[in-house]
Amino acid sequence: MRGCCICESSKNSKLYEKVGDYTLLKCNKCSLVYLKEIFENNNFIQQASEDLSKKHTEKVEFWSFPELYEKHKNIFNSFFEERLERLKSFQPIHSLFDIGCGYGFWMNYCKNNGICTEGIDVSKEAVKYANVKFNLKVSLSRLENYNFDRCFDTFTMMDVIEHLEDPNEQLSKIYDAMNDISLLMIQAPNVLGLTFPGNHGYGLPFHIWQFDLNTITRLMEKNGFSLIRYYTGIQGIIGLCEENRYKLLRKILYSIINRLKVGNRLILLFRRSSLKDK
Repeated sequence: MRGCCICESSKNSKLYEKVGDYTLLKCNKCSLVYLKEIFENNNFIQQASEDLSKKHTEKVEFWSFPELYEKHKNIFNSFFEERLERLKSFQPIHSLFDIGCGYGFWMNYCKNNGICTEGIDVSKEAVKYANVKFNLKVSLSRLENYNFDRCFDTFTMMDVIEHLEDPNEQLSKIYDAMNDISLLMIQAPNVLGLTFPGNHGYGLPFHIWQFDLNTITRLMEKNGFSLIRYYTGIQGIIGLCEENRYKLLRKILYSIINRLKVGNRLILLFRRSSLKDK
């Protein structure tokens, strides 16, 4: 696939925005915004990672490291509590499989709430930490290579789908692993959401896809999933706490943004549908 993951073509795309060394295209047919360079160089992500590691002025906005989790555990756990309550509002949650589980903080929270958890991640460091620190059942694997030996009533994929070169392949794997009552929760940045804090960008070059509610719903429907509810949230709160800028006024502002569903993070709940594009 070389182009839009919904239309699977780049023929209908035009320039959306130039961001530094990177080019974002927008599909005229479905309006999905995506990174052009990823489809022109098979080693692009690896090279970009090496380049960024040499630049002290740039950083990847990823806050779920162990030291930050321990420092801001109350904030992480408040998000986890909200996430779990949203899932439980549809049905009891007995088992959960987390795709791209990182260091296992979310899985461990669920485990401590009596839920049987399993997960996968591609980071050796994160998998080792989750297994040793929390005694979780986490495998070092890419989703397309993982063999499910049981069905789970809940699947979660938080801040992962925007990184996948071909999300259709992974979504097909999830579809086959679910049953008709399984829930799938996906979290991803919202390119149309209000940007707070103001310096929060597109996550380039690691975010290949810049979804909004319409485009991510179209992608999911294409792969056999039906949206049952969505919410929005705010990215970058841990970063603000690190800068001592997470004040009462911002908390109130974030609450209003989330109530209006205009936040720059999407949280979506899906079930399998009987309809799936072939």
